Amino acid sequence: MEWIVSDDIQSETWRRLHEFANIDLTNEYLVVRHGSPKSSSDRRNYRKQAEQARVCVLQAKEYFDAARSSSLFTAPNHLYYGLVALTSLQMLVLGDGECSLDFRRKKPENGQHGLSFGTGCDAAAATQGVKLLEYTYSEVQRFGHFMSWYSILPREISIYGLHKHDLLPGSFKDFGVCGTYSTAMPEKMIGRKKGALSLLTMLPDLAQDFRRYGIPLAAARSTQEMRRTQNSPWRNVWTFHQQFMPERFEDLLNRFYVSARFADCLIPHVDPNGNLWGVEVIDPDLGEMNFYSPESRDTMDHETISYAEPIDTHELVDAFMVSFQLSMLSRYYTDLWVGCIESHCKAAQLIARAVETLLNKCPILALSMLTPKGVLISTHRAPWK
Repeated sequence: MEWIVSDDIQSETWRRLHEFANIDLTNEYLVVRHGSPKSSSDRRNYRKQAEQARVCVLQAKEYFDAARSSSLFTAPNHLYYGLVALTSLQMLVLGDGECSLDFRRKKPENGQHGLSFGTGCDAAAATQGVKLLEYTYSEVQRFGHFMSWYSILPREISIYGLHKHDLLPGSFKDFGVCGTYSTAMPEKMIGRKKGALSLLTMLPDLAQDFRRYGIPLAAARSTQEMRRTQNSPWRNVWTFHQQFMPERFEDLLNRFYVSARFADCLIPHVDPNGNLWGVEVIDPDLGEMNFYSPESRDTMDHETISYAEPIDTHELVDAFMVSFQLSMLSRYYTDLWVGCIESHCKAAQLIARAVETLLNKCPILALSMLTPKGVLISTHRAPWK
């Protein structure tokens, strides 16, 4: 993970993304990722994809700028098309020649969004609580932009945390992978239906908003570290700082699992009152123990949210799906949309927070997937320095 320190996260993010507006740099990246072109035809195709990538990133910036300068009445529409441009950039850079825009256009069905939309909400309900979000959903289609993009994404997501090495006579820290989880295969996504409220609960930056509004969220704020002293095995330690839904905390804890043979390696930690505050897994370095833990995502201020519900998608995928739904509501259901926004109900508050969060975070999520080892941009130094 590359850690960049900047006093302006957004400017630094777009500066890095704009490197893909340089055709030569993008062409060089394609060579590194996909290998040297084997013929003059390959060289032309690499150049073509680099040229298409340039347009995508330039369009993405204009859409995001338009969203920032718009009110909530229209901002979700600009946001969604900004994400279409960013995900097209990812498709062009991470995918092979079959991901070029002209190749995809050969099949008319690829010109669709790739998501269908529906809502069971009416104008009266749209102004109450979170009903507009609760009754709105999208479903993944077999063809279209969404599946074209999703198919080229990595199938494994890394979870990062602090590594502490206590080696006599000194010690050192670094920041690295503490675990991974797999994403759903493309064929498993077809027909998947997700509601707007459900998708928003999986955005970690909104966790505290859900807590304040009294909306159920089966998750906990946590810290994951890997610790090791000289001549001892690795200790994987999860510390829980805040439970958003205490009655579902046990469900989260049940996501920790080791095989019966290594049961003694899974150690709960409780305080004097009997409250569990942490879980430790000791890896005996035998190369035979696989352990499982709850999936987690990080907020922009580097807090980790661990979820009781399984996660099998990238955060950017969930962000894309919910932005599509908000865009459809703002364009085609204006009576519901304006009624909700002007009522200042809980749904309106969550929508405002979600749009702001996605405008800030989606470019960073997209950039990190385009960077070979991932990238994190922060206003403070890396935790190991």
